[in-house]
Amino acid sequence: ISKDQSINKYKKKILNIYKLDKVITNYSHGDFAKHNTIKNKKNNYVIDLEFFTKNRNYLYDFIFWHSVPILNYLFKLNNLVSISIIFNLVEVFLKYNLTKEKKSNTNNLRLYFSLFLFERILQLKTELKLKNINELLTKLNQKKNLKIINFYEKLLNYCLNKI
Repeated sequence: ISKDQSINKYKKKILNIYKLDKVITNYSHGDFAKHNTIKNKKNNYVIDLEFFTKNRNYLYDFIFWHSVPILNYLFKLNNLVSISIIFNLVEVFLKYNLTKEKKSNTNNLRLYFSLFLFERILQLKTELKLKNINELLTKLNQKKNLKIINFYEKLLNYCLNKI
């Protein structure tokens, strides 16, 4: 995947745009979504930790939890609605939730959203290059992932060019 020209292009562009910004990192689940949680009367549990890391963008799980369900819906409108409208909807939604939950200052949200999109693209491309991908995903799901990668790339390009 490191030989993928688009990955290297995004990496260089992100480093060039945000070269002076510091990135706060923290522990991260990696694909923190409702299907990876269990709740009973007394406790909440997080399961399925194959993407866990100790050093990821500190808003990654927050962005994943709040934006992936919306992005999966907006992805279907990708060819009908301008990418700028989609990006602005997601940005406003994330800012609203960050403010509501008093999680963070929203000034550098674009940095963390850019890093989130970059890592999602990297993860999805890496997954599709697995030798046994046909055992893990149907051809239909592989095609869908390619379309999602394309959608995330449009969002990332828009985000990086907007700065």
